[in-house]
Amino acid sequence: MTDGMSQAQLGLWVEDPLFTLGWTDLALLRIKKALSYDPDNPRYHYSLGLVYFNRNEWEDAVREHKLALEKEPRNREYLRALGEAIFSSGDKKTGVEYLHEVVPLYPNDSGILAELASAYTYLGDMDSAKRYAEEAMRVNPDDVMAHTVLWRIEHNPGGCSD
Repeated sequence: MTDGMSQAQLGLWVEDPLFTLGWTDLALLRIKKALSYDPDNPRYHYSLGLVYFNRNEWEDAVREHKLALEKEPRNREYLRALGEAIFSSGDKKTGVEYLHEVVPLYPNDSGILAELASAYTYLGDMDSAKRYAEEAMRVNPDDVMAHTVLWRIEHNPGGCSD
């Protein structure tokens, strides 16, 4: 039962980018409402995880991304989001391990390669950071994150700190 809303309308309602406008409280309410209608929908768990991520609520973000991934284990965005949430929660090593799992699924995705490069700068592994940034640039010469990582390496070879 969706109070007269079709599944498509409900999806649009939940996917409304409220949290990008900083309206995370309203986004949280809407997504939770959608989940009450369709608790097994992985997209809703993923969206809820993104809201929690934007609110720096790492434990909740990780939980929701894991729920989404359980329902669609080979979904690169769910896997990537889980890796990002775990990394941001402070478990950098495990976060990077999850990000690595995306690469074989989509080896020509410059975004994930650049994200790994960025993660390695925070870990202080400049060789790996450079390798992944250069690979991202090979796939997409215009990848902004890869350019940024290479600039960081050149100007701060010791890596980033939290």
